[in-house]
Amino acid sequence: TSSRPIWELPLLLLIIALTTYARFYALNSVPYGIEGDESKWTSEVVRLVILGETDPSAEYHRDALPVSFYSQAPFHRFFGAGLISARMTVAFLSVLASAAFYWLLRQISPIPLAMLATYLLSASIFDISASRLANVESFAKLWGVLPLALLAWALRNKSWQAFSITGVALALAALTYDTLWPIGIVCIGLTLTELRG
Repeated sequence: TSSRPIWELPLLLLIIALTTYARFYALNSVPYGIEGDESKWTSEVVRLVILGETDPSAEYHRDALPVSFYSQAPFHRFFGAGLISARMTVAFLSVLASAAFYWLLRQISPIPLAMLATYLLSASIFDISASRLANVESFAKLWGVLPLALLAWALRNKSWQAFSITGVALALAALTYDTLWPIGIVCIGLTLTELRG
């Protein structure tokens, strides 16, 4: 799929705009209020990274899940420390993940299918809901998709630089949340299967 139809970019931008609107709209009034893990996680990040206070629980989470922990820091610094900044982090990462999702499908499927799937993801009530909460699990979406998209790109290019970038993405995924660890096994399996074929 090397040729790019003239309608692809405008339609993709429209879908990304819809994704952005759905995830950022009414961040401060999600239907179920503040989820317990969300408030705890945000508090730990603000206390340790922004305020510089010591907190044994926060220090453990920072050391075990540094990508999730530090991805919030720029938003807290720029928009002010608090729950809305944490939710903005998740919403922003969700938009990036949707773009990575399209890129993944664009490499392995026809353009109309990639467009339709990305649109359905943009309008998914489950994904919208998850992308408005700043609990630790919500930071994982980008890192569940990006390594696979990069692997598809690496397998097409077959260069050590592309595989190295994919490896970095896998390492960041592993440092985001432990539920993403199997992505490494999947990527290794896909790589071996593709290179043998």
